[in-house]
Amino acid sequence: MSIDDLVKSLDGSKMLDLILAEPAEFEEYYRRYGEVGLTAPPKRLPQESWKNVIIAGMGGSAIAGDLVKSLTLDSVEVPVEVIRGFKLPAYFGKDTLFVAVSYSGNTIETLECATQGIAKGAQLIAVTSGGELEKIALKAGGLVYKLPAGRPPRTAVAPMLAACLRAFETAGLLKPIAVGEATRELRRVMEDFKRDPQGSLPARLAAFLKGKIPLLYSYQPYSSVGFRFKTQINENAKYHAFFAELPEANHNEIMGWESELTAKYCAVFLRGSEEPAELKVTIEFWKELLKERGVDAVEVASSGGSRLSEILELLGIVDLTSYVLALYQGVDPTPVATIGRLKEVLKSIQSL
Repeated sequence: MSIDDLVKSLDGSKMLDLILAEPAEFEEYYRRYGEVGLTAPPKRLPQESWKNVIIAGMGGSAIAGDLVKSLTLDSVEVPVEVIRGFKLPAYFGKDTLFVAVSYSGNTIETLECATQGIAKGAQLIAVTSGGELEKIALKAGGLVYKLPAGRPPRTAVAPMLAACLRAFETAGLLKPIAVGEATRELRRVMEDFKRDPQGSLPARLAAFLKGKIPLLYSYQPYSSVGFRFKTQINENAKYHAFFAELPEANHNEIMGWESELTAKYCAVFLRGSEEPAELKVTIEFWKELLKERGVDAVEVASSGGSRLSEILELLGIVDLTSYVLALYQGVDPTPVATIGRLKEVLKSIQSL
């Protein structure tokens, strides 16, 4: 079956439309959040110094924090940490810029962090479509960036990223971006796919991954996209995939290739223009090592431009690839039934 036929057969929730809308949504919500996104004025002046930034979130909501951390890696002069869990670190305080991201507004880990943060005197910035998080933030006099409702959290990455960037700008940590330039290559990725789904890079990459266990590798400032690739394959294709960051994997994971292979692996290297000479050599070594072990490897490289442009371009490629892989697996990319089952178990514990 062609990709068009598979879309009609499997994608009843129209996830493809949401993925293809990423560049337009990023532009729309970046502008919207800059004008009317805040439901209350900031309590702090932008020039007030911050000691650190904490972004709390889980799953498809936390990825926005990962992306911002990569984007600000060497431009924001305070530590930026993404918290996935129930507890804030001991150093959290009133001088922490605190952003809680929960698409539904009801993620129990993020709600717990939000409650702890408010108790410690921090001003809460909430990125959510509603739920308890919005209520908590408004009651505490915090800020709310309202997300579009009624969709899987992982498909709201563009508005979530726009909101986090605007939060950093409101705090005086970032300057406004040239949004049209930032989305140019992402738009090209989407237009290429619409023009020729079957021959597109995401379709060819999905065909390469099918039937194998994907091992995904990247490095900062693109590591967040590598991890996104893994989680998108997990959620969309209901399929195992694994991510490791370079150069850290040079010091541990690389030794795994000395063992006897017990599965059919393939490797994908996500690359960008900010690649030091040491990593160029590293990747060539890895490719040769994988070839010796009979493991196929491919590269996905950005087209250059600003860091945000490169990250968005790679993000579009991996999102479409995971979507097409779901189609090739014969599954609807939208439902996440096992996650839903676990959430019900957690709710039952809360009610005790």
